Amino acid sequence: MPPEFLRMIVVHELAHLKESEHNKAFYQLCLHMEPDYHQLEFDLRAYLCYLDVDGVPLWSAAMPSDESL
Repeated sequence: MPPEFLRMIVVHELAHLKESEHNKAFYQLCLHMEPDYHQLEFDLRAYLCYLDVDGVPLWSAAMPSDESL
């Protein structure tokens, strides 16, 4: 998963520390922390819909090999 998506999720959760509801103040705080928040949220939602339909990730997760465990 792209680091931008992870950053958007972190920003979203950090904003909840101050604003519990998804209201105007919440999204203003998100935009303050991440100016591209709305585009990243849209892209993440589109990607999750793609996964729901196709089920094949576009990015492979870095998995540790059995030897490193």
